[in-house]
This record gives sequence, C-alpha cells and structure tokens, in this order.
Amino acid sequence: MPGRPRTPTAVLQLNGAFNKNPARGRARANEPQVSGELGNAPSFLSKDEKAVWRQIRRTCTWLSSADQLPVEAICKLVWRIRSGAAKSSDFGVLNSLMASVGIPAAHRSKVQMPTKEEKDPFAAFMEDLTADNDAEVI
Repeated sequence: MPGRPRTPTAVLQLNGAFNKNPARGRARANEPQVSGELGNAPSFLSKDEKAVWRQIRRTCTWLSSADQLPVEAICKLVWRIRSGAAKSSDFGVLNSLMASVGIPAAHRSKVQMPTKEEKDPFAAFMEDLTADNDAEVI
C-alpha cells in the first residue's frame, strides 16, 4: 500500500508548518514552483463543460495553472453526472480528483488562510523602518 501523499508546500505555508519547523522548509527548497492562475477553459471542452470550469475558477481561487488537467477531468465528470449519463464509478473518480485539488470542504478545512486583518510581516517591517526615518535627526 502506498504511503500517505505529501502535503503541498502552499498548504504547509498557510498552516504555518515552516514557522513551527524551519528544517521542513529547507527539505523542500528545490520543489518546483507553480505560478499562474487556472485561466480560461480549454477550447475543446463543450459549452456546458466550460460553464463548470467557470464555476470552479470563480469559487476555487487557490487553483493554479498546474491544476488544469484534473480540473478538465472534473468538468467532464460533473457534466456527465448532471446530464444523467454517469456510471457509478464516475462518482468515486470525481471525489478523488476533487480531493486532489482541495475542492471538498473537508480538505479546505485543513488550510488556514490568513485573515485580512493580519499584516504582512515585511510590510510591518517597512512601516517601522519608515517611521524611524521620519524621526527628527539631531
């Protein structure tokens, strides 16, 4: 039986795992970095599948360009289920794919997003630095 899948670095960062255990960050120093949003639906998806893509893109803002392939499959499966053409195995595959990109609430609950009130540590540092420079020089 395969081991437990690794927790994505972005999830670890949001949960503060690197603050609790700095060595963990060094172990992932060479991990590939993904940039870019999920983007628009591929042209080969049907009109109805594209509607599912837009719904996912609008509600799942954490998805990136690296998630495009599983989202394509999710769109096809969701539309198949909605149209009544799904097989019983489609539900299990859909559940697995959705879990892999963090769509179910149970998976999202494991991620701690910073609140809007929390200040970026660098921004706070820069404000302090600016405040010190505004002090009168004798």
